[in-house]
Amino acid sequence: MSIRAILIGGLVATLAACASAPVGPESTGRFDDFTVAAGGTADFTGYDMVFLAPIAVSDDLMERVGYQPRSLRDDIRPLSERELNAKVAQFDEQLRAKLGPVATLTDGPGLGVLTIEVTLTDLEANRPTQAELAASPGLSYESRAAGGASADVAFYEGERLLATARDTEVGTMRIDEIPGSTWYEANQFFARFASKVAGLLG
Repeated sequence: MSIRAILIGGLVATLAACASAPVGPESTGRFDDFTVAAGGTADFTGYDMVFLAPIAVSDDLMERVGYQPRSLRDDIRPLSERELNAKVAQFDEQLRAKLGPVATLTDGPGLGVLTIEVTLTDLEANRPTQAELAASPGLSYESRAAGGASADVAFYEGERLLATARDTEVGTMRIDEIPGSTWYEANQFFARFASKVAGLLG
């Protein structure tokens, strides 16, 4: 089979998957966990205005900024503040890009406005980060590892909590299948998570 045929086949499969993805309340099952709050709802299709709050970072993830491994067996992977801020900004861009076509993004919460609060809870690179290389000089940039990310999201109208959701994608690819990008799996997670959040609005 030619490379052109393979690429066309992959594009068709991707478009078909996108076309068949559920939207609205039926799409809650796309998350690892989706919980409707007491007195809340899973139906956000009536909201045409959305406030995306600044993305928060969990305490556990913040503790990895500037972390110094205690030994070669220490499995906590350090991050630099610069690297973390860059990925948070990229995550925010993905969310805005997906939400923009389905809702008007506002500058703040309010009556009739769906507030979306996202917290990044895990972030793993497929290749050593600059912080890891600085902390472990013997580490090779060519080494590969399970990558990905995790995030929580809460939906509010004003101060009323409507629902929460959680998603995790870490180590979903075989090591020998991972492309050369440092953040390949994390970037894929950002795009998919943003699509799932936007899908809830229809």
